[in-house]
Amino acid sequence: MDEYSTITLKLPDEYILPDQTYIWFKDGEILPGEINSQITLNTAGVYQVLVSDTECSLFSNERLITDRSSSDYDLPLNVIP
Repeated sequence: MDEYSTITLKLPDEYILPDQTYIWFKDGEILPGEINSQITLNTAGVYQVLVSDTECSLFSNERLITDRSSSDYDLPLNVIP
């Protein structure tokens, strides 16, 4: 992915509710400071978001972003067992 390409990963609107927190991961590592329901990026990797509220936490599906990725993506959520 060249340094001028950007992609936005975001949660679908139906998953965005008040009082939620978001933690984004790249290649299994927390991305410090990325605490919104969407992320704009320009580096390849495997991305995922953890969404939490007072009752439960949900992980999104992982999304592989490569140098050939060229559009924005929604990330569905999965319940943590």
